Amino acid sequence: MNGTIQTSTNIEVSFDPKKLPKIQKMVYEVIARNPGLRLPAIRNICGLKDSTVDNAIKALRKKALIKYAGTKKEGGYYIC
Repeated sequence: MNGTIQTSTNIEVSFDPKKLPKIQKMVYEVIARNPGLRLPAIRNICGLKDSTVDNAIKALRKKALIKYAGTKKEGGYYIC
């Protein structure tokens, strides 16, 4: 699962999810395999505490590797 990230200045940055910290990698792979999942499902699949998954999601969003799309009730997380 190698990825390419397009920055706001249209520069492509290659990224290797294998280099992510262990928990972030786990959450990233769950989202990659199951696009559109919401937090409760991600927590359930990972089997981690709520705060651990929340922190991983926050870090992955900050790195622009995942995004939330849709409404609060019907949306989910996707790979960018």
